[in-house]
Amino acid sequence: MFTSNFRISGSHPNAVAICLHPPANWKGKCYYKLAPFASILRLKNQEEEYTKRYQERVLNVLRPHAVYNELGEDAILLCYEEPGEFCHRRLVAAWIEKHLGFQVPEIPAPPKPLSPQQLDLIV
Repeated sequence: MFTSNFRISGSHPNAVAICLHPPANWKGKCYYKLAPFASILRLKNQEEEYTKRYQERVLNVLRPHAVYNELGEDAILLCYEEPGEFCHRRLVAAWIEKHLGFQVPEIPAPPKPLSPQQLDLIV
């Protein structure tokens, strides 16, 4: 199991949207049980309160083994935020890690291609 965002991994066949509103053109799998409620999303700039409410209202009512079995070991859990930004997919990853005992890594953004000026410095 991995986490990522739509920009990086949205075209991967194992991608699963875990947000309340996936992109309009999303044709992949959705797992709404892990989506934060709108009232939680409004707390986006209050990370501590967001985390508390998400854990209370979403994670604490789910069973980690059941979620893992429903999603599968190769699932890539997606939301919108860029790697390193606060987001609920990393809260889900920490929850899985705590309860099931294995790592749920974030798929990093691919490196940006070098500019022509940077390529000139190498040659």
